[in-house]
Amino acid sequence: FHVMQGPMVSFCLNSLEDQEFYNRIEAEHYDLIIADVFPGSRCNLVLAYKLGVPIVSFSGSFEPWLLRLPAVPSFVTSSHFSPHTPEMSFWERLQNLYELVSWSSDNGLNELLSTGLVRKYVPEKPTISIDEIAQQSVLWFIDQDFAMDYARPLMPHEALVGGMTTVPPKPLPKDLEDFMSNFSYGVIVLSFGSTVSALPEFIISKIIDALSPVSYGIIMRYPGEIPVDAPKHMKLMSWIPQNDLLGHPNTKLFITHCGNNGQYEALYSAVPSIGFPIFAEQEYNALRMQYRGFGIKMDIMNFQSDELVKIIQKVITNPKYKKSIEKASAIY
Repeated sequence: FHVMQGPMVSFCLNSLEDQEFYNRIEAEHYDLIIADVFPGSRCNLVLAYKLGVPIVSFSGSFEPWLLRLPAVPSFVTSSHFSPHTPEMSFWERLQNLYELVSWSSDNGLNELLSTGLVRKYVPEKPTISIDEIAQQSVLWFIDQDFAMDYARPLMPHEALVGGMTTVPPKPLPKDLEDFMSNFSYGVIVLSFGSTVSALPEFIISKIIDALSPVSYGIIMRYPGEIPVDAPKHMKLMSWIPQNDLLGHPNTKLFITHCGNNGQYEALYSAVPSIGFPIFAEQEYNALRMQYRGFGIKMDIMNFQSDELVKIIQKVITNPKYKKSIEKASAIY
């Protein structure tokens, strides 16, 4: 976040410097603003503060002290640095305490969340920090759900809305439906999300080497130039209808970077996962998935092709993973 602060400030200034944009939204006389309050875009709240209308905050990350929630670090885990499960050792609880305190006191976005932007763009009102504006929210939507996440205290102003992209699957195009139906053992869906434009070649090679000998069909979102010599049981596509594929009855496994949306889509359709977290909250997401028994977390920088083959077989053939996610899916 220290490294990213400069570009994030520039992103914020786009809307704050645009007087024409502000005049347009002021003329609409809105009664309520729903704002994305992820730390990098929390500066949107400056516009809400200037307009003087009630705020509903939406966030995919859990920052308990910002929400004024009781967060006892002996069991309420941090999701930003070195995530843990609720079953922490004494030293892990100390580390968790340190991480909660350090995130709340200096998360690397001090310039972005300080009083400076408010002082400059809302000089007619009391100068407060952007976090203080967030704390005035009348309601918080948090993109999590206890069917996936850990138990923790809630307050009446917090609503869990995890899995907002989950919907019943639509019928697949004929070419995909024919492919899905062609494998008696089932199909593996593989995607590293829309924000990962490419992975290093040595990682892609190890994944394809692992998937080449398996008996399952493979549908993979492949953001690079698609090779012409891909094995016949592998369908590489620049974009995939992920939710519809996960909802297909012949899908047996989801190999994922553990983005929040994809993880809830897998929960909705009761598909076990193998997680390769890459950045941001994905390490936390992969750990909670494994803790819940929905699959297995792996290290994308340190794995071997034969290891991945064994774990694919384990997650698909061991019924405990399917049973765990089926139960959680029914609850969800």
